[in-house]
Amino acid sequence: MAGGGGSTKRPPEAEKENLERWLLTYSDMITLLMLFFVVLYSMSTINPKKFEDLSQILTTIFAGGRIEIFESKAMSSGEGIQDNPGYFPIAKSKTGKKEDIFKQTVSVLRPELQSRTVRVELNEEGVVITLASDTYFGPGSPKIVEAAIPILRDVSGVLKSLSNYVRVEGHTDTQPPSPQNVETNYPYRSNWELSAQRSINVLRVLESFEVPSQRLSAVAYGDVRPIEKNDTPEGRAYNRRVDIVIVQD
Repeated sequence: MAGGGGSTKRPPEAEKENLERWLLTYSDMITLLMLFFVVLYSMSTINPKKFEDLSQILTTIFAGGRIEIFESKAMSSGEGIQDNPGYFPIAKSKTGKKEDIFKQTVSVLRPELQSRTVRVELNEEGVVITLASDTYFGPGSPKIVEAAIPILRDVSGVLKSLSNYVRVEGHTDTQPPSPQNVETNYPYRSNWELSAQRSINVLRVLESFEVPSQRLSAVAYGDVRPIEKNDTPEGRAYNRRVDIVIVQD
């Protein structure tokens, strides 16, 4: 038996294991090099659409928006990144949910709500901004009064921050056009024509404030969708309106 001061030799198997550990580091380095060259190859062809989409995503993120990343069809099929313009899918805007839109709209239009020149409500379709006809138009006229333009500018600011479609709906009460106006070549011979022209005129103002045209549409309902009874002046005043519907996607 060796003395207490003698050294103990390691088993041969342990020495062999220590000598082979360098293979792990080497394999990691080879893997990283392979990935590096794959990335270089994927960037060899620049797709302008891809970089434009990426720019929009980054802009939304840095502005505090929310991006929902999902696997595109081309990614799952194994197409090349540089040939696939849909590689960076654009998500809905950060205020795409109607509850968020409602809160934002109420916040922006608070002065108009307090002065009762607009009403904002939430329904199954989305958010409805109601413009009281007597504030925006003269009696029996589709022409928007000058004092209403700043209010529509504020409404446009809300719409431009969203990606939702917007439907402008014209409504009237049940009072027929004045016979005197008809006899003087008044062009709106029924409430259909009057409500249609009012919705179109509001749409044109929104468009002039740079709300994207492809998201806008105009609808005429005449007197067939009242929200109050037409047997009182107050009820008819509520029914003479233009609704701007921010449609829930």
